[in-house]
Amino acid sequence: MLTESSWSSGNGILAVVPVLGDNLLRRNINRNTDCSRCGAPETLFHLLFFCPFAVNVWGLAPWKTSFDSLRSASFQDELQTSSRQINLPPVGITSNIFPWICWGLWLSRNQLIFESKTLTQQQLVNRAIVACKKWETWNKEHEVAGLAWVYSTSSSIELNRGSSLQSAVASPLVAEALAIREALWHASAQSYKRIWLRSDSQWLINAINLNLRLIELYGILSDVDALVFSDFLSVSFSFVSRNHNGPADFLAKACLCMNPSGLDL
Repeated sequence: MLTESSWSSGNGILAVVPVLGDNLLRRNINRNTDCSRCGAPETLFHLLFFCPFAVNVWGLAPWKTSFDSLRSASFQDELQTSSRQINLPPVGITSNIFPWICWGLWLSRNQLIFESKTLTQQQLVNRAIVACKKWETWNKEHEVAGLAWVYSTSSSIELNRGSSLQSAVASPLVAEALAIREALWHASAQSYKRIWLRSDSQWLINAINLNLRLIELYGILSDVDALVFSDFLSVSFSFVSRNHNGPADFLAKACLCMNPSGLDL
């Protein structure tokens, strides 16, 4: 099981089921199902990577290493690869801009279809940079965390996933601890009895395994201990790098994307 939290400098991602041409065909809905920009069959992969418009957008991404979207074979692989990209210093962002560009491609497609509005490739990239900068600032101001967890078998077959939004989160470390507690609660509700929980917060995993208790984490980790001893037959905790925690990472950021200020929580 992988857990993840997104706090202070999270990223957005497509968090809806897109009504694209291929989906409409599967539902037998009679509508033009071709890409509104180039006329090719419209799929999400085409929209994000293969459409000539998208190819040119990715060519303008402010990364040290260029990205050729025509060579993309898997969204998850591109997601993980993008987390290792280095942003060029002039843009002034530290977060991964990949999901913001994906989100921009999705929004610009909808604006073109439903509002007849067009953006240039450079305008789309500029908006993605601005959105990423605002995102980093807003989350620090509002102290909101997106929590997410993905359950899978030992052979990496996904069983279930979930996410939630948490307000009044004092730090990224608290967010990570909340994600672990939430994941265990939901695992218990699913009647899972043997859990191998992996998080990309190495300090937190060490704190749990060594029974270390900071004041800010005391209540949360006490809940974790209670869950482990009362609801499960076996629970182990280990560290995994963020590069190998992509699904949970983006699920957390998608959750945060839907309500960055934490209003109405």
